[in-house]
Amino acid sequence: MTPCAGTVNTGMRRDDATVVAAMGVEAWAVRRRLPRIRVVRAGIGLASLRERISTPVALSVGFAGGLLTEHEPGTVVIPSRVASAAGEGAECDSEWVAALRAASRRLGYLTLDDPLVTTNALVTDAERHRFARQGFVAVDMESSGIASLAERFAVLRVILDTPAHEIAAAWVHPARAAFDPRHWREGAWLLRNGPRCALRAADVLAEALHGDVHAEI
Repeated sequence: MTPCAGTVNTGMRRDDATVVAAMGVEAWAVRRRLPRIRVVRAGIGLASLRERISTPVALSVGFAGGLLTEHEPGTVVIPSRVASAAGEGAECDSEWVAALRAASRRLGYLTLDDPLVTTNALVTDAERHRFARQGFVAVDMESSGIASLAERFAVLRVILDTPAHEIAAAWVHPARAAFDPRHWREGAWLLRNGPRCALRAADVLAEALHGDVHAEI
């Protein structure tokens, strides 16, 4: 049964979960909306992950790259299954998936339930088309690795870049890219859209847990 907005969802307990976020803006958004939930900032591709996940549930929350032209920035992706680029798959926890999807749709967001693929590098151009042909709708650099960190896991991602608006591979190292004048225009776009998409993911998580959603900024 789908819980009503504004009521506590007893099946989804905040204390059971650790949010794993790659970037600072993704972690910031979750902490802003859910200040009492445990958040681990793991770095892009989990490069900075040092903490052990002590909760039974790990949640992969943050940005994704869209693989299809019809999906715009802000589209929510909550897959039942993720896979690595090498083809190793992992199933997401069905209870958390159902709660997150219901929350996203209550908030009025376009919500995709198709598979997501995790790669070791930022995907652009022809690589997007290749993974789209394999049935994936979005790509990230962390979720497949997060699957093994806890007994249960789920993915909540919001599409940031798309085939129509790609970002340079240099943004895998944000601080370095920000100092390169060639990327300043992209940087301005990311400053506008990154926080908005990060807060959208956090709002969906907050709605799934207790319906206590604040207005976006």
